[in-house]
Amino acid sequence: AGRLPHGEYRDIRMHRIDADEAFKDLSASSKVNAEWAFLTYLRDLGRTAASDWLEENYDAVGKHATLDLSGELDDGFKPMRGPAPGRRVKEFLAVRKNPEAERRRA
Repeated sequence: AGRLPHGEYRDIRMHRIDADEAFKDLSASSKVNAEWAFLTYLRDLGRTAASDWLEENYDAVGKHATLDLSGELDDGFKPMRGPAPGRRVKEFLAVRKNPEAERRRA
């Protein structure tokens, strides 16, 4: 009871869309920053990262995973670095300024 035989469940296809490089310089206070300019910056960055991910991984959707979790929790739960930012994220970061960083400089 409570167990499914091996042939009774589907494989899980895990994917992750991230912009780790873009977030590395955010301060701890960014977690509570509800300023509209910052929220729209995050929204636009997320859309840009999703476009990069789709450009690279579209053919995998519905077929196989693009994220390997097999080593994620080894070494004392050490976080893994995500992939390098895609072309669109690099272009986004070159053009758009992070409003939180601009506010801190002022």
